[in-house]
Amino acid sequence: MFKTISWHIIIDAKTKEKANKVINKLMLHIGEMNIQSLDSYWKDPTQYELFGSTPLVLERPEEAVFEVLQLAACLSNENRVIGLL
Repeated sequence: MFKTISWHIIIDAKTKEKANKVINKLMLHIGEMNIQSLDSYWKDPTQYELFGSTPLVLERPEEAVFEVLQLAACLSNENRVIGLL
């Protein structure tokens, strides 16, 4: 069984307050997130690096992969996930 999804997200924000606003909007799409760390990104001071996890309770690997891809697609308008044809 798969219990969590681990997230590594780079956020465009110059302050921690603005990064937290982005995280709150993010949680509206993917659910409550357990944040392990949120720090200024060492490569670019105008970005923040987020490490976190969300719960996932699925038995089969193919279901877990599909669920994660669907959640990731919610975060971008460049991705689209469809099921089996």
